[in-house]
Amino acid sequence: MNYIFYIIMKQRNNNILLLLFLIASICFVKVSSSCGAVNGLQTYLQPNNSCAHTCPSDRFKDNSNFECTLCSNTCNGCHDSATKCNACAENHFRVLGSAFLCTNDCTSGYYGSSATGSCTPCPIGCKLCAQNGANV
Repeated sequence: MNYIFYIIMKQRNNNILLLLFLIASICFVKVSSSCGAVNGLQTYLQPNNSCAHTCPSDRFKDNSNFECTLCSNTCNGCHDSATKCNACAENHFRVLGSAFLCTNDCTSGYYGSSATGSCTPCPIGCKLCAQNGANV
């Protein structure tokens, strides 16, 4: 708590009146419970504010704050970061050349293949193709 004192002097009927004001300013800070190590293993703050060694499947162990942090909506489970997907969410596809990144909008010249679960190159000569690879 921070305290601020004000002293005001005022003259009334030849008497000096001394007024003292005390103002307390309270700072509100996000209170988060800190999870520590149990039996030599780090625990992580859960969505219900308890601590556990593992995180729910829609969250990853965030070692910067020892919390279970929510995965990106492009992921069906993640690890190490919100966008390092274990698998892609429904209607999302693995980005070509990435083992973990998922998107719902493949770049030009690629289409989202439900057969492979990844962004797949369009057939030769196509710059835009449908999900089955057919020329659009």
